[in-house]
Amino acid sequence: MEHLPSLFLKIEEQLKAGHYTIRIPNKKLFQELFHVVGTKTIEELAETFTFDETQTDEYVCNILIYKWLRDHKDTRAKDFSLILQPEHIKVDLKDVSFDELIHFISPETKKTQAKK
Repeated sequence: MEHLPSLFLKIEEQLKAGHYTIRIPNKKLFQELFHVVGTKTIEELAETFTFDETQTDEYVCNILIYKWLRDHKDTRAKDFSLILQPEHIKVDLKDVSFDELIHFISPETKKTQAKK
């Protein structure tokens, strides 16, 4: 878990610099969420996306969760409509537990779990 804060900052830096590739794991969900009409290719859908710097933290958290799900062969990864894949950074979360990841993303989760 020690590497998660530095990984988060590296990904954030890459996204803000525009060094990312748009991935659309679920084309149908993307079309619904972003109100894109018609059957377009993934490339055409990606062109409709506009980066919102105020949501950078959310983009980074989505990358981390998505990558964790993929690394652990969890099929819920297909439930993501959009992922901004950072360039020049290898994101490997195979040795991070889900609890570690969630507690990093949402420290309040640990307090909530402790109350149970």
